[in-house]
Amino acid sequence: MRWLSQLIADSPVRIRSLGGLARLALAHPGWPEGAKPQERSLASLLSKLDRGLELDWLADRPEIQGVLADVLGATPARIAEALAEGLGREETRRARIRLEDVSFAAPLDLHAEPPPPGIPGEVLVPRTWGRAFWLAPSGSGRSLAGAYLEARGLASWVPARTFAEARDRLPAKGPVFVELWGHESVDTTDLDREGICIAGPTAPEDGRYAVVRSPPPRSFVAALVRWLAARLPSDGRFDPERARALLERECESGVVDGLGSALGLAGLVDRFGPDELATRGVANAAERLVSERLARAARESGTEPTWIAKHGMEVLVRLAHGALASEEAWDAPRSFESYVASVPPEWKDRIDVEWLKASLERAAAPRTVREVERALRETSPGAFRVVRSLERARLLRKEGAGHELSVAPRVVARIAHERAKTAVISGSPEGWGEVLLGRSPEFLVRGVLARVEGGDDDILTEALDLPESESAESIAATELAFRVAGLGRLGGADVSDGVLSALWERQNRLMIGLDDGPHPRIPYPDSVAKDEPLLRIGTFRLAALSVAEALAGHAPEARPPLPRREERHRLFDSILEALPGVDVRGTRWALAAFELAGRSRQDEAELPRAVHPLEWPTVVLDALEAGRLEWRQLAASVTAPGMTALLSLGDRRGVTLQRLAGAAFECFDRAPYAIAAGSFLSPEWAESAAILAASPAPLVSKAIRCDRLDASRLPYEALPPGLFRELVVNAGARVLRVPAALRTIPLDVVPLALAGGPLPPEAVRALHDRAPDLVIGAIVDAIGGGEVERATLLLSNLPESATEALVEKLDDLRLLAKESLPRRLVTRFLHERVARRSPGFREALGLLGRLESPD
Repeated sequence: MRWLSQLIADSPVRIRSLGGLARLALAHPGWPEGAKPQERSLASLLSKLDRGLELDWLADRPEIQGVLADVLGATPARIAEALAEGLGREETRRARIRLEDVSFAAPLDLHAEPPPPGIPGEVLVPRTWGRAFWLAPSGSGRSLAGAYLEARGLASWVPARTFAEARDRLPAKGPVFVELWGHESVDTTDLDREGICIAGPTAPEDGRYAVVRSPPPRSFVAALVRWLAARLPSDGRFDPERARALLERECESGVVDGLGSALGLAGLVDRFGPDELATRGVANAAERLVSERLARAARESGTEPTWIAKHGMEVLVRLAHGALASEEAWDAPRSFESYVASVPPEWKDRIDVEWLKASLERAAAPRTVREVERALRETSPGAFRVVRSLERARLLRKEGAGHELSVAPRVVARIAHERAKTAVISGSPEGWGEVLLGRSPEFLVRGVLARVEGGDDDILTEALDLPESESAESIAATELAFRVAGLGRLGGADVSDGVLSALWERQNRLMIGLDDGPHPRIPYPDSVAKDEPLLRIGTFRLAALSVAEALAGHAPEARPPLPRREERHRLFDSILEALPGVDVRGTRWALAAFELAGRSRQDEAELPRAVHPLEWPTVVLDALEAGRLEWRQLAASVTAPGMTALLSLGDRRGVTLQRLAGAAFECFDRAPYAIAAGSFLSPEWAESAAILAASPAPLVSKAIRCDRLDASRLPYEALPPGLFRELVVNAGARVLRVPAALRTIPLDVVPLALAGGPLPPEAVRALHDRAPDLVIGAIVDAIGGGEVERATLLLSNLPESATEALVEKLDDLRLLAKESLPRRLVTRFLHERVARRSPGFREALGLLGRLESPD
């Protein structure tokens, strides 16, 4: 194409080469701030542009087109004409993807290159789909995957907000990739179609779809950095090693939550360099990027940088704050008008600066006009101009092939969102209500509970200052205060009885009594509560029990009634239902729930025999410390949280695992029962290996030998070598039938297994796979020692592939006396291997001949 070379030749300015053009362009005052490559890199890029390559890069940068036109003395139209000719048809352009968040990276040619790391491999292979749903929130690379599949002709790409919108556009046949960017539920129940992959943030409940999940960012950022480094100029600011370390760190912090935010953070490294991000931090670098983009957009539109260029990140944070209180997800694409409507009230309906400026110029002295104009630059614009400025700065841009806008880069959106959440958590209770009624209130409940657990009980006093109102916002805020007060107090926070009493009075007026027990006035949807234990009904009831316990010693008129045993056990049931997914050991209120249950049981004058699983840990520990532990207490059905609570509370009381496990096995040894599934010593628990390791090894092997403990269910892969040795020596016949035991048996225990009692035939083959030399050695020892029975078992089950190795050892054996039983045994073995033409049969034949020779 050589269009740039032609423009240089036609230029009235003396420019000798593309390198000279690069030097002049970088020195031009119009070159964008913060986006200057090295002269050599720009010259290389201009060479590619001259040959018609990577024209998308220039087409997306009108400001650089203007600089080149000015330096070359050409018109911008001439540049645009050359670009249009080189870019060709729209279909070709669509297959070339520019990584806008990493501005100097070479465009991705989807006709010839795969997408970057971070997209699940199965999504890119339609023949594996069947019916697949890729659970892909914004920033997962959905549009990139769709563009790739379409460019390669692998599948049709149908982007839409909802599945209902996409449905009418599905092709009649062939694989189809449906990209959904809305958060609405997906109903595919009456769609009977194979070869479909739907990608969106909300998975359907249709069980026919196999759910695909994106890999965690930590697993692919190293590969992504290498991929980017190959696409970026080698003399730029991008340092691959430091970029990788930074991205991995921000994976842990949550700033990097997927492919989009990883690319955005890599772009910040490339733009500002790793030193600036190390000293100023990622958030400040993102804020600088926002300010620079807004200032540049203002200049390109012919206006001076104004208020929004200085307050750009604050604007995004306030928009994110508004999204927290809405039904829309912050990262869901929205219309321009929706963003305008979400601009905070104080920034709406401002004076039109341009109109006022013109009016003052007509009516006042120049000096007055300049002074007012200067003051107006510090004034926020109206809502429309705020959103238009963000769009011009590409901080709001179209999502994939849609027409709606998302905040970009995603790393900026993430930081704005986190700042908005922090502001709500650290703010006053007046701001809680609208967020609690939004679509994602869980962060607020966690944050306020952390404040209370950290000793900030003033926030609860502030909540009591809220006016009692029937508004949903006021009720939600009051019930949050009650919930975190009860849980915080349970976890050790110092919450005064006065605050608890006042909150109880308010909550009591809001409480709803249903058949299954008390409920808050404002419940949370199952879709929210299932992912956040703090919003489940069980944690609300736990908070209520905690407050009731704290106020139990008050005057009768101020004392909440304590529930009777039957009612209390129903409450305990719901508390247990709230615990799955909770780290019981590391969550104060969760561990304390078991202690509360134990305390409430001790209040009963006559203890009933039935023990609730929430009471069980303290019942066991109390009995152990009192010296009256019985097997029936340990044989009860246990829950996984209860197991963790037992060990954690034991640590807290100074009851070692050795003492607990030893006492348990001693009780079991005296009992006439087997170990039932779901009981304390049952092997399926995550803690089983540690419990067995701490138990008396002879009692463990005795239980297996007597078939009271099922050897097939033990966690062999986690057993310590000492216990493994004990089990092989004293319960070998049962243990060595278990494939998991044979796969994980320590090498130093293998000789004991081979020298012990009768081995199951499959054990010989498995042990040979694990330690072939040891098995061969055991056979030679058995033959040499005249142990015919053991030698027969080992020989008859030796893998065919081991024949040659054994013949080698037997050839040196001088103990095969003529007419001896071992010699006849070896002869038979060799003869059979020759008959089967086993690997090494020729060597077996040779030894057979030597054994049968007259000499």
